Amino acid sequence: MARLEELTHGAALRGILPDSLVTIVDVKRYGSEAVELTYKDAGGRPGVRLLYRDDEPSLELVSVGRPWSFDGDGHTFRLVSEAKRIHLAYLFDPLLAVIRLWCSRCRIRSRPCTNACYHASHCVFCWLTIPVPARPSWLGS
Repeated sequence: MARLEELTHGAALRGILPDSLVTIVDVKRYGSEAVELTYKDAGGRPGVRLLYRDDEPSLELVSVGRPWSFDGDGHTFRLVSEAKRIHLAYLFDPLLAVIRLWCSRCRIRSRPCTNACYHASHCVFCWLTIPVPARPSWLGS
């Protein structure tokens, strides 16, 4: 509940418009029982309304912060951004499903891919993560 005396320029107020915050532009007082409130809604459209002491229970002052901040967890952000990158990878690599199938075969064998793994010579992900000491024989000399 906000009292009429608490309404000031620049404050955010709930209760003037349904399901919307308004920003107070100007407050003109008429004695101790009434206030003429000039406001802007979320779309920037101005409006004027007379408020009386009976309207106080429906009003609520809201503290508005920044629409975004940079104080979140960096590890979670990296995890989410990497998941989104993998989710959209098919847009840039049409063979991604085949590559993921090859990589899943290495995991099915219940051992990590090493240079001795049969699928390491066919798995693109294994080639990227494991250094290959010599040129594979199937590539020719």
